[in-house]
Amino acid sequence: MFQVNFNDLVNQLTPWFFRKPKYLKYLFSLSKPLSELNNNGVPIQFFDQKNQSLYQFTLFIIRFLQVNSTTLVLQKYLNERWDSTNEGIVIVNNNQDILVKFKFNLSEQHVPNYRYNGWDSTVDYAASGEFVLANDGNVYESNTTPNLNSEPPSANWDLISTEKEYIYNRADIYPVDYTIKIPILVTNQLNYSNERFMSLVQFFNTSGRTYQGIVKETSAFLFEKT
Repeated sequence: MFQVNFNDLVNQLTPWFFRKPKYLKYLFSLSKPLSELNNNGVPIQFFDQKNQSLYQFTLFIIRFLQVNSTTLVLQKYLNERWDSTNEGIVIVNNNQDILVKFKFNLSEQHVPNYRYNGWDSTVDYAASGEFVLANDGNVYESNTTPNLNSEPPSANWDLISTEKEYIYNRADIYPVDYTIKIPILVTNQLNYSNERFMSLVQFFNTSGRTYQGIVKETSAFLFEKT
């Protein structure tokens, strides 16, 4: 933003026949709030400074248009703000290594994928074709008729499979969308606080996305937004 001399501007826009000392002072007093909002053209250092000025607001809007809320750009912004020398702040997106299981119609001829009920003491299982999931996580088939109140593993059951496959919601694996790893040197800064750090993250965070902060070196928990 340009540095505006409002007194000079008022003087130039006032007709010459109105340029009397008292009248000019009155007009200068009216323009003073604009000069204060403009911060007299003095630049600010960080967005979270308390000085509210038109100059600061303009810089903020320019930066806001340049920075979107993707974690990659957020990482760069946080490093510029807190760790410009080492750039040690790292953001990890928690969307990797998730095993996705799809369900198919029989006509699609995919490899069958079975789900088993747990063993039920009230059910009288028949020999052959009766499968249960035992408490040890293994799958057993009944080999005896009748087969009541005989919990597997036992002589009445044949072990079929020891492979374990669990179905999770995404939140079971990753309770937050991304993790911010903050170097301990940053957390030891005198002006650092979890609340202040989170306020910067929250401003650029996409609505609905959750995150947590941990110490980079020790993985110690710092904060979480869910």
